[in-house]
Amino acid sequence: MFIKSDYETKYIVKTSHGCSDTLFWDFNVVGPEGNFTLSKPGPICQSELFTVTIIDTVDIENYTFFFGDGTVSENTPIVEHFYDYYPQNDSFPINLRIESVRDDGKENCLLTVSKHMTLVDLIAEFDVNYGDTAQCWQLGDIPLQDSTINADTYHWDFGNDSVSTVEGNQIVTYKEAGNYDIELVVTNTESNCKDTIIKSVHLYPTPEITAIGDTACIGGTTFIYVQNPETTSSYIWNPTLYLETPLSTETFSYVTETTEYT
Repeated sequence: MFIKSDYETKYIVKTSHGCSDTLFWDFNVVGPEGNFTLSKPGPICQSELFTVTIIDTVDIENYTFFFGDGTVSENTPIVEHFYDYYPQNDSFPINLRIESVRDDGKENCLLTVSKHMTLVDLIAEFDVNYGDTAQCWQLGDIPLQDSTINADTYHWDFGNDSVSTVEGNQIVTYKEAGNYDIELVVTNTESNCKDTIIKSVHLYPTPEITAIGDTACIGGTTFIYVQNPETTSSYIWNPTLYLETPLSTETFSYVTETTEYT
């Protein structure tokens, strides 16, 4: 590999009889030079701002920073950047591609300088009710399954004026139906990094219904129905015995004996 300079190449050929010839060839190695610095060598936190600065440039026509997350910056000597998600391989590659134009009109010379930025492996994560974020309010407590990575401190806000700093799985009791946002904020004390995640749970109210029955002779037909049906609720009569449409808010019952429906 040749460094940038002027070179004189000598090619000597000799035969077995002692004859020789020499070929001289002069050439010049050209190309861009440059490097860049990182204001923080890493590891850094998610969303933490850092700066890249191009330095030591020679014979540069154009240059481009590639940050490894789809972000590109062209011909800007100082660029601020941050990462808002954790990479699959612990770090993002940062590449500086430098280009110079040759005087002879041939293909431009390229130089690529690469470095990596490592992120602190801190991820706040939990599931609400094993993934079922909507349920009836009267079914009881809501379990939260914690799967956070590398956290030292926790702060839960359950959206119902109650909080907790307990690590791990949680059980939350809500006193009434509604929509609740559950926020988890975790920190890593060594790096002072913080991560936050918010998930929602919807608790449906218990339907309030009044069922209207009827009286009929054995072998006859009677009509039963819900007096105040709700369009957001589904219904099933119990028992389903003798009913024409047991999943409807109104149905006919073919009476063969006295039956109480709920």
